[in-house]
Amino acid sequence: PSNGGVVAIIFDRLNTSLTDQAHARAHIVKHLGQVRPEDRIALYVLGPDGMRVLHDFTTDARSLLRSLARAQARNSEILAASEEQPPEHIGFGDSIDAQIDTFVNAGFQNMRAHFERARAYTSLEGLRDVAAHLAGVPGRKNLVWVSSGFPFTLAERQSGPSGTTQHAVLSRESREATNILNSSDIAVYPVDARGLVGAFSTSASVRAQQFTTLASVEKAIDGLRQVADWTGGRASYNTNDIGAAISRAVEDSRLTYLLGYYPVNQTWDSDFRTIEVKVGHPGVEVRHRAGYFATPPNAAEPISGGKAILPVLDSPVEATAMPLSVQVRREADGRFLMAVKIEPGAISLTHANGRWTGRLHLVIAQTSSNGEHLSEADVTVPLSSPHAEHGEFLKRGLTISRTIALRPEAHQVRVVARLPACGTLGSVMATEAI
Repeated sequence: PSNGGVVAIIFDRLNTSLTDQAHARAHIVKHLGQVRPEDRIALYVLGPDGMRVLHDFTTDARSLLRSLARAQARNSEILAASEEQPPEHIGFGDSIDAQIDTFVNAGFQNMRAHFERARAYTSLEGLRDVAAHLAGVPGRKNLVWVSSGFPFTLAERQSGPSGTTQHAVLSRESREATNILNSSDIAVYPVDARGLVGAFSTSASVRAQQFTTLASVEKAIDGLRQVADWTGGRASYNTNDIGAAISRAVEDSRLTYLLGYYPVNQTWDSDFRTIEVKVGHPGVEVRHRAGYFATPPNAAEPISGGKAILPVLDSPVEATAMPLSVQVRREADGRFLMAVKIEPGAISLTHANGRWTGRLHLVIAQTSSNGEHLSEADVTVPLSSPHAEHGEFLKRGLTISRTIALRPEAHQVRVVARLPACGTLGSVMATEAI
């Protein structure tokens, strides 16, 4: 319980150079040393293997600092490969040299495009993972993303002897990620880890230097700025005071209002619809999401159980939209009894003919070190409660037990529960208990 929201900080090691990581990390440490006792903060780290939880929500600044100390700056090989420049070719200036240059440049362009795409999709997947992890946290969540940005416009492979390049904008993918963020009441606050950008936007190793312009400063974080507008956050860039930018996100979380309405326009054409909020008080800055994508309210329902649950099984973080817990007990025969409890109020049932009915999809999987899922349970449980007993059913919740034998190759045990009717998901990693 809290009067305000919470703040989650992402330390982006995937899209940020080693030097900028060290600079940004120092500012995060400085800010955490000034955290108020009532501020609830969580820490995440984004790397080539996706999003990881460094520390879940706490008001203990010392505990946060200890966790951040384990996340040292690390070189991003994917970032370096996406920015790799071809070696300068010195030749005779004839047609053969021109053909060699075209061939080499095309190869480097294709390589950069491949790694740019990897960065973009890993970043968007990280946003979806964070949204799933924060979905069960009530109230507004301000997500501070300390990053040098990732490309929203991707260069496709070059084709033909002329070296022409096609470009693709990640509109569909970013829209899906933004919808998930908005559904979880998450506002993104991007903070440019580069700080104050220098006079030259190109690397010192490049012979033909280019001066920094506003366009070159904004291009790297253009995607994150767009996500900030869509979700109601605020982007901070071209400033060395990264700690102040984080503090603004914390300040915004201390007092929030929830406004809801039914749209008059019931045509779900997936277009972006603008929202404007006005207050009758001068000098007040209102921060809210810029609008929403008019996707059908039940667009997610047709997804089959397997397609919906597999991303959660693969995710490095737990999903919390459906609160659940798992109790593990070792039996005399060496097997493990797993009692999966769905918390009261998390199950949505339909009333008809004097009964409340529904379905629950439950998956228990043992995961090997190479990511292979070995299914122990994949069942759809029918739920039914007489109207007279429904109140008691909501109070006690639902417990489903399953006995498993731990396989030698198992690295982790995961439990995922899903309500097919509305797509609500929850997951638990039961590794430590086993």
